[in-house]
Amino acid sequence: MSDSKLLILINYWPDLKDDLISKSYQSYLQEYTSLLKHYFIAESLLDLKISEIDVIITVLENLTKIDPGLELDKWEKLALRRLATLYLYVGEVEPGLNACQRILGREIDKGIDLENAAGLSEYENFEAICHHYEKSDSRLHEILLRIKDEWKSKSRGLDYDIAFCLFVEKDDSGNNMRGRMRTLKASVELVSKTSPDDKVTFDNQTKSPDDPFVGSVYNSLKAVRKVIGRYGHKEASKRFYNAHFSIENSKQTFTGDSIGLAAGL
Repeated sequence: MSDSKLLILINYWPDLKDDLISKSYQSYLQEYTSLLKHYFIAESLLDLKISEIDVIITVLENLTKIDPGLELDKWEKLALRRLATLYLYVGEVEPGLNACQRILGREIDKGIDLENAAGLSEYENFEAICHHYEKSDSRLHEILLRIKDEWKSKSRGLDYDIAFCLFVEKDDSGNNMRGRMRTLKASVELVSKTSPDDKVTFDNQTKSPDDPFVGSVYNSLKAVRKVIGRYGHKEASKRFYNAHFSIENSKQTFTGDSIGLAAGL
């Protein structure tokens, strides 16, 4: 994952920063910055914590102070926009607007009245914020509108063959290291009445019930069979299923039973 490589570079910064100020280390500065730009893409920020993004922004700011010619403004704004998005998603308006303010490079009017926001969802609250700045600050509104459109596309769409699933990544010692939200794609069909059991394939490979990752899906199918029987689908509740799953746009391997709920959905 590019985020792992990006974090390695960022974590190496404290050991480098004092040396990179010296002109004799100019080649190291250029090489470090080049690697940073290479691994710094929008997707590399998706699973990072707010604290990690804050550190990335600080490193970019320090590099710019050392050499403004490194042209890191694009990457800094990308990180700030992700920071604003994370804060606004959970209703933290002030820190979210502070990040937007840093993107614009100027003060903004944060005197927005949210006294009537009680009872509103985070998305409805954010809609009110967007509306507030629509006429008073067009550039800020443009930033907020882009966040809103992405939010709306993820939360308001209805799909029957995908489910968002939080997968847990473990480190080399087996400890839970990071949660990654991924899209689980699925299709299912009834198998012949003579079939002895369900069949699960993952990335076109047949998986058995004792598989450490996909095995929990077999339990999910049993639970689903009971549910659909209650809703009048008697025939489908008595048959076995041929279920196909894949994680969209992911080359990672996960372990554990985090897939079970999403597979059932």
